[in-house]
Amino acid sequence: MRIDSQEEKLREKYSSFLKAWIQFSYSPELRHRDNEVLRKLEQPLAAASVDVAAYAPKDLALLSLQIGSALNSSVNNNNDWDIQEKSIREAISLTGNSNSSFRHALDELQKQRNECG
Repeated sequence: MRIDSQEEKLREKYSSFLKAWIQFSYSPELRHRDNEVLRKLEQPLAAASVDVAAYAPKDLALLSLQIGSALNSSVNNNNDWDIQEKSIREAISLTGNSNSSFRHALDELQKQRNECG
């Protein structure tokens, strides 16, 4: 795949992930949650994280899958508020790390582009 195409696809998928993150984190339903509400809110975000993983370099792909795993933990806990909080905080932390990993991936693509010509 061409470097320009790789970058375009990665940007597209990461943008979709960030939009899903905003929808999740700003949802008023998040305050009064149970597993059913969380599942509804997290499904688009988990799907977007898997999409990022499919197109991202190894480090960002791993972080994306870890975010999905943290989200999964938050809904598979018999409505345990403490586990939900811990899992959501982990997903927040990982998302912060994914931002720097995304920027690093773009830098690496630029290096590859510069080496080509």
